[in-house]
Amino acid sequence: MAKLFGFSIEGDEKFPPSVVSPVAPNDADGTDYALTTGFFGSYVDIEGVYRTEFDLIKRYREMALHPEVDRAIENIVNEAIVSDTNDSPVQIELSNLNASDGIKDAIRKEFKYILELLDFDKKCHEIYRNWYIDGRIYYHKLIDVKNPEAGIQDLRYIDSMKMRYVRQQKRLKKSGIKSSYLGEQDPMEFEFPEIEEYFVYNPKTSYPVGPPSATSTGSEKGIKIAKDSIVYCWYRVNSDGVALEVAEALKAEKLIFLTGSGSLPMNGKKPAQLSVEEANDWLKKKRGDLSGEIASKLEHGLRACKEGVSRAHILDGLADDALLEELFSSEGVGTMVYADEYTEIRKALKKDVRSIMRLIGSSVAAEELAKRTRTEVAAAIGDYNVFEIDGNMVGCVAVHPLEGKVAEMGCLFVASGHENSGIGRKLMLYAENRAKEMGMKKLLALSTQAFNYLQSKGGFTEGTIEVLPPDRKASYEASGRNSKILQKDL
Repeated sequence: MAKLFGFSIEGDEKFPPSVVSPVAPNDADGTDYALTTGFFGSYVDIEGVYRTEFDLIKRYREMALHPEVDRAIENIVNEAIVSDTNDSPVQIELSNLNASDGIKDAIRKEFKYILELLDFDKKCHEIYRNWYIDGRIYYHKLIDVKNPEAGIQDLRYIDSMKMRYVRQQKRLKKSGIKSSYLGEQDPMEFEFPEIEEYFVYNPKTSYPVGPPSATSTGSEKGIKIAKDSIVYCWYRVNSDGVALEVAEALKAEKLIFLTGSGSLPMNGKKPAQLSVEEANDWLKKKRGDLSGEIASKLEHGLRACKEGVSRAHILDGLADDALLEELFSSEGVGTMVYADEYTEIRKALKKDVRSIMRLIGSSVAAEELAKRTRTEVAAAIGDYNVFEIDGNMVGCVAVHPLEGKVAEMGCLFVASGHENSGIGRKLMLYAENRAKEMGMKKLLALSTQAFNYLQSKGGFTEGTIEVLPPDRKASYEASGRNSKILQKDL
């Protein structure tokens, strides 16, 4: 039935009395479940769980009322369904089917008939949207009970809130059950129970939450319908995909994912940050080591960055206060995938003295770095350079000019949460280039513990005390640290 200027235009097709269904005729556009409350309210769901399938569908529909979510859903539907006045939005592809042309023509004819029953060319947008929001869609197949050979007469849409799928064990006589768990000699004699599957339809708006004790005549619990009488399609909405679409619709700067199965593995540690290129390569190489959930979040994080979201963060949802620490700590606790160049190495300023002291404090206390007072750092602040991520200081290095076109690289440090991510090498390269800009010919580095790293990653070679200028040689001997002396020609 179509409507034009308020007038109904009905076809001549009438079903015989033997074509029956407990589902009333409807327009299959989902209007029977439209909410009638002018606007919507927002609330915080502390539990984050649903008790019944009814609650889940209701939550999906309430979420779809939010303008941002509605816009994201429309984008998804419009990408999936392309309407054309001269062509159908869907076709059946049979080129790879190993069958005769006659069978293929019969399939195409039946497929076209099903589309006509659904009025798919006109209602494809509403059908797809209802399916996407609810995560499921149901149709009742109507046949002529007196002439079943005539095939399907109609496909009648059923609101998902009125349907429940039931799968239960049939009752068997006790004498007919043999259990291998009761000490039987032959475990192969175990008789598996027969499973009965059906749907329960309740024409009322309330959902049947009681036990599945419906009868064919109908009751307060609903009407029992054979599984073969229902055409259904269930869809598990990927929350990562929904989050991605919402982030795009909001033009968000950040998208944060919380996992339920830990963080990204990387040699026993999670990577602190990955560029889009690094994350793409890393996903290809490490996919076998990732759970399906984490792989999904990494893939959608990559897509988000490619679609205009600056950064995507993946946090361990099992860790206490993970979200708070990510948002309010200087280093964060998750793995960040970034699209723009969010890092920066810059010269330190006087206001950075306190942050530098706080950054290197634990390493100085452990005697991994030479002791420096705040006054000493402030006096030589022009020699220091800091590495920032998203405005937070996570590394530093100093280049001290010495006598005779020689410079010393010192105070090389990277915060523990950002180790093994290439920051140390970037700082060493920056220090080397800085020394070259100053006209230096040799770069020195003194270390008691990091000499292997400096040699393998920085290209330094071991030297002797004789390479030190006189003043630096005197302070070296006075310190008593017995640091290894490393050198690199510029």
